[in-house]
Amino acid sequence: MAKKTFREKLDEIVSTAKSKSKDGKLKSTFSRRMFNEVVNAMVNDPDYTFTTVQLKNGKAEEVATTPVKEFREKMLTPILNEVRMDPEDQKKFVENYEFTKGQTDAMYDVTTAAMEEYMGIGKTFRFPSTKDFSAAISIRKMGESTYTNPRTGNKTKRGAHRALVKKSSCPTWLKEKM
Repeated sequence: MAKKTFREKLDEIVSTAKSKSKDGKLKSTFSRRMFNEVVNAMVNDPDYTFTTVQLKNGKAEEVATTPVKEFREKMLTPILNEVRMDPEDQKKFVENYEFTKGQTDAMYDVTTAAMEEYMGIGKTFRFPSTKDFSAAISIRKMGESTYTNPRTGNKTKRGAHRALVKKSSCPTWLKEKM
């Protein structure tokens, strides 16, 4: 039987989640288990292609990348070099290795920690633009404040904290002057 692609595995993950819900719909709430299933499916498909859009001379141009292939090569090859594996065997190993869900479970912690640390120094994290998506997030320091709930009139004192700020708009290439 042929190895399933990321998209095939993603469809299975979504349909399983929908079938387990009471109303047959996918819930939007966070699920670390499902996040891990998606990451695992992705890193186990070396042919996974991610298509972004870049503006060149005022025109949107699609750019296809293979981030999983690059990830596998950059993470596994140095380890295999260190243990002196034959280069031909290395190539086969890097292409065919199947990560377990236990191995990819830590990806959530690494990803979220890296993003928070990066934004914590005052930088904005920009998502790669795709054909219908353009977004960035950052963390802003908020001072002490008092909040009044407009519906109930209840007041809440808020201490100094950090807040996530998002910016998401229609991509430039989808805008037309009228």
